Amino acid sequence: EQAAITTAGESNTVVKVLLLGAAAVGKTALIHCFQASSLPGPQAGVACAVVDGVKWDYTFSELTTTTADAPTGGTSGSGSGDLHRAANCYMLVYDVTAVDSANAAAHAWDIALHHLAHTEATPEPVVVLVANQQDKLTATTATATTTTPSAQDDNNNTTHNNSNDTQHTTPVDGQPLADQIGASAYLMTSAKTGHNVTEAFHTLARSLSDPKSRTVATVTHHDVCRHM
Repeated sequence: EQAAITTAGESNTVVKVLLLGAAAVGKTALIHCFQASSLPGPQAGVACAVVDGVKWDYTFSELTTTTADAPTGGTSGSGSGDLHRAANCYMLVYDVTAVDSANAAAHAWDIALHHLAHTEATPEPVVVLVANQQDKLTATTATATTTTPSAQDDNNNTTHNNSNDTQHTTPVDGQPLADQIGASAYLMTSAKTGHNVTEAFHTLARSLSDPKSRTVATVTHHDVCRHM
């Protein structure tokens, strides 16, 4: 998942947002959802929105990260440093039902800080933490055990405990991570229903226009998310 960075028109203030997170957390879907609800920008791929009376042009780029990536880079190769330098704000995205993706988001922020530390005259980064795929929470009800097919069971009726599964139907609380990185906001979103998507992108614009909202804290460990 990686979208090319575009240059917006000079007439509007520009939000150059870089979305970070694991694969399949909905980074591209969030972009498309926001674009669909926004005005067309001066160039293809640019979205225009009026936030608190100010007109903003949004450009988008993405990086996919896993916890196995080295702190000095990501899976997108040598070009990832250029994406970090070009961005002026971040949207850190994880799947609200998957704790592994939340830990990957924390690791992605470690990598971002590494790149920013090697960039001259970089202001404190603006970041919003997004717990995406909120629509999954209402799709099913979490249970302690489930009955699933097993190739090793003649009756295909083996009971498994889900306590260690990656996927959960109760939300993974990202507030500890949001507090630790100094996020401007922590929002639960759904690119499928549009819930809070516009608000998440508008929050980035507000944070860029308000220096007081620019706070940053280094993530010191990755397992910072918990189940609610």
